[in-house]
Amino acid sequence: MRPRVYLLMQAALLVVLASSLYFGLSGLIEQVSAATQPKADAANETYRRAVDLLTVHGRRHNAGLASLDWASLLHEHGRADEAEPILRRAYDLGVDAELATRKN
Repeated sequence: MRPRVYLLMQAALLVVLASSLYFGLSGLIEQVSAATQPKADAANETYRRAVDLLTVHGRRHNAGLASLDWASLLHEHGRADEAEPILRRAYDLGVDAELATRKN
């Protein structure tokens, strides 16, 4: 076999192996994401309720901290667009808690 043909065959084999590795990893990532999505959705709902309850009961500073954790969870799961308003809420809760502390 001529060296040039051999090198082309080697290159083609590497392309096939690389693409199958990519698609294999891509499928694995999708499976892991699908398995963790229900847990992330449940955590999202739990954080929402916790922040609401803490806020209603006057624990605004704790609600702000929980909002930060909630936004981090969303960001980790690729939902940064949903995390942004929650970060703003955390900021607002933190400022309100600081002002309430100064009044006392």
